[in-house]
Amino acid sequence: MSVKTVINETYTLLSSIGVVNSKTEFYKDWLNRSESYMRVAKFNNKQPSTHTLAVCSSKLKYYADLLKKKDDTQSKCVANEFSTLSEKFDDLIYTHSKGVWIEKMKIEKEKDSQIGILHWKNKITKNGIEVLTDCSWWFYTTTIKGLKMEYKDEMRKLIDIVKQQSFTAPLQSTLDDMKILTTAVKDLNDRIEIRVRKSLVGDDEKAKKKIKTKAVKKAKPFPSVTPPTQTQPKTNQTALPTQTDAKVKALQQVDFNKMRDDLLAKQQALQPIKPIPTQ
Repeated sequence: MSVKTVINETYTLLSSIGVVNSKTEFYKDWLNRSESYMRVAKFNNKQPSTHTLAVCSSKLKYYADLLKKKDDTQSKCVANEFSTLSEKFDDLIYTHSKGVWIEKMKIEKEKDSQIGILHWKNKITKNGIEVLTDCSWWFYTTTIKGLKMEYKDEMRKLIDIVKQQSFTAPLQSTLDDMKILTTAVKDLNDRIEIRVRKSLVGDDEKAKKKIKTKAVKKAKPFPSVTPPTQTQPKTNQTALPTQTDAKVKALQQVDFNKMRDDLLAKQQALQPIKPIPTQ
């Protein structure tokens, strides 16, 4: 019998006798859960928690005991139905709990794998006589099979707990948690950096081995070449005056004379200012 069937039977009974008017009321009063919780569990194809089933079973037992004390037949019939539903919930809880610890035992067995036996002789004295006995010691490894990601789930749970308690826990405790997480992240970062460096060094060495260097031929030296000698034209040490130099000097003298004559003419044109007599 599934959990869904028992829950539907309980809701049908409570609704028929007028205890609840809707599923929302049933979830809230008898399962101590909201309608959204049941909707999400149905969407994820998961059954309600064992705590939810235990709450409903306990409430059914409580009201069954109260109804049994009444004298009318109808109350006793309802009490019997409540007891039956409570037993069904208890069976579901027992089945689920049993599956949990049995699965854990299977996992623990899969964790341990025998890798060897040590044998030795041991001396035991019995009634004053020394007797050699064979002793053996079995040793195991604890490699986890099928649970390679379990540590990540535990890590996420611990981080969630630290985050939740950061609002309510003492400030000093929250700071200590933050230091621990920061140190862990730093150590992890250093280890990753070391691994990356080692991998890069290994790749470089492999690349060096693959590259084959070719021998470079030496270039032949060029023959020595003597530059040709340049002959400079012979020039006379004393340069004779040319005709052009005389013409230039003559023109310069003419310009000078002309400027001098103009200056003298301007000076002569100037007359002294005569005073005007007053009448």
